[in-house]
Amino acid sequence: MRLWTSGLVHWSGERRDLGISLENGTNRTIRVEAPDARRVRVALYSDAGPERVCGQDADATGPADRAIALAPGEAQELRIDLARICGRLPPGEYRYEVGYEAPAVGSGPTLRLRPSYGHVVVEARSPRLERGSLGGGGEGAETGTRSGRARRTRR
Repeated sequence: MRLWTSGLVHWSGERRDLGISLENGTNRTIRVEAPDARRVRVALYSDAGPERVCGQDADATGPADRAIALAPGEAQELRIDLARICGRLPPGEYRYEVGYEAPAVGSGPTLRLRPSYGHVVVEARSPRLERGSLGGGGEGAETGTRSGRARRTRR
C-alpha cells in the first residue's frame, strides 16, 4: 500500500481539509479496512522550525471496520477535515506530514504506511463585505466588456 498526497495545499476562507489517496501498489488484490479519517495522522509544522502547530494522531485501536478489496493499482480517496483543530492557524506557509495506520483485516498484517510530506499555504481571510456592498473595484479591478470577457482597467 502507498499513501499519496498533494505536495502543495492551499487553504482559504473556512476550508481546512487535506485529501489523501491510499493505493494498492502490489501486483495482487488485497483486503484492507475501508479508509477512515480517524486512522490518519496529520502534523503541521511552522515552516521555519520543528514546532508542531496543529494536527491529529492516528487512532489504530479497535477492530477493523468494514473490509474492502483493492485490485492492483486501485486507490481509495479520503478527505480529512482539520477545521476544528487547525482552524485558527494564521496566514502563512506550513510543512505537513501525513501517515496512516489501521488494524489488520482477518489474518492480514497491521497497516502502517510510510509518511508523505508537503506544504500548506494558509491564505488571509477576505474581509466580509457588508450586505449590498459591491466591493472596492479600485486599481486593477476587472470590468465587463460587450463581448462578456473581462479585461483589466489601467489608471
